Amino acid sequence: MVHWLSRWIQAADSYQEAHFSDARNAADLVIEYTPRALAIVRTEMPEIDSLYYQEHGSLHLEEGRTVAVTVRGIIRSKELTEHYLGGTAPRLSADLLHPLVWDAARTFWGDGYRRAAVQQACIALNAWIQERLGRTDVSDGGLMAQAFSTSDPEDGKPRLRWPGDQTDRTVRSMQSGILQYAQGCFSAIRNPSAHSSSELDESTALIQLAALSQLAAWTEQCSVVTTTSPEPPF
Repeated sequence: MVHWLSRWIQAADSYQEAHFSDARNAADLVIEYTPRALAIVRTEMPEIDSLYYQEHGSLHLEEGRTVAVTVRGIIRSKELTEHYLGGTAPRLSADLLHPLVWDAARTFWGDGYRRAAVQQACIALNAWIQERLGRTDVSDGGLMAQAFSTSDPEDGKPRLRWPGDQTDRTVRSMQSGILQYAQGCFSAIRNPSAHSSSELDESTALIQLAALSQLAAWTEQCSVVTTTSPEPPF
């Protein structure tokens, strides 16, 4: 993009500095380069309608040249920022994922098997929740439905409860939300990763690991509640 702006600016300068005999050639270049240069300018300044106007056979380029130089500077600044800082948008680093999730995924991810990395993270999360509840009779979506159920625990069926007064609206909302979120993760992430053979692109796989990390973080904050647990405060 900078290349076309520079060509337009150079043509504009040549026109303004040209002797009468060379002005037509320079004007032809300005007019030829304007559509591309203007399209680039509009990416930063959508309100700009033109880079020049004609009057009595002459091109008037002063304002257009100022705009073109300004936009060129903006684009170059963005390119330098991207080069040295990796862009201004936030980026997710894999080692910031929940340790349970990333430790399970790390080896497969490093070998380029992103779907397998996601699948292993799901397996590890499932096994961890089974271990916390002392259950091996149920797994995956069924386990999530029972682990985070809002109903009271039963014999052999403890629950994972979000901390706080269970009558509090926010606490109840968190419990219900985690239940739905956990079931969604295992329906929309775990099941496809186990039953599909197509590879995931890097961004999709990383987003899925981030989703699993959020579930792991919430699970870590939950307490195990059994039929012998003290009654929650009222």
